[in-house]
Amino acid sequence: MSALSVGASSSYIPEEGLSIETLHNDVKHLIRRYTEEIKSGIANEGRVILRSENTQPKVYSTSVISGILRAEGKGLFDSKEAVLGHLQQGDIPSPLDRIRATRLAVSAMDWIERVFGEINPTKDMPTYTTDEQHSCVIGIVGSMIVPTPILDARELADMKKRVPKESWWMGLRPLIRVLGKREYHDQAKL
Repeated sequence: MSALSVGASSSYIPEEGLSIETLHNDVKHLIRRYTEEIKSGIANEGRVILRSENTQPKVYSTSVISGILRAEGKGLFDSKEAVLGHLQQGDIPSPLDRIRATRLAVSAMDWIERVFGEINPTKDMPTYTTDEQHSCVIGIVGSMIVPTPILDARELADMKKRVPKESWWMGLRPLIRVLGKREYHDQAKL
């Protein structure tokens, strides 16, 4: 989704992994695009390539990929690297972050009221429960905020890798190739 939103030429994700062949093809694509744009007099403002930190093998780090692109570009294009890391996990919350947090908190309270009834602070509340439906995760599914029982959530996720078992966004991967004009070049060869 990040690749689509920023118009990335390529993105390297854990679901697909990375190989020297992939890097080779991406370098060829960049050389072709930059060469064609220079010949056509099209102003060039660069390309973005994204790499998830969990992409395997680890030997293809962001700095290694950037170095390969820089060396193979041979002056036609340069490569700069930026590792967002903590920047995307911190900083000041935006208004959208605050609205989303409020909606999630309200949904969590609504769920508690539905499951346990109206909370009466003067009554003793039980400190534990054996009902599996009493342990939920509140999250966004599609455009709705829904509670999902923990046991159901465990079935949907690869707990070791901490990712969903079904990567719904993988169906969008071909669109990145189209928007990066790879399909145009592949069709032109036919």
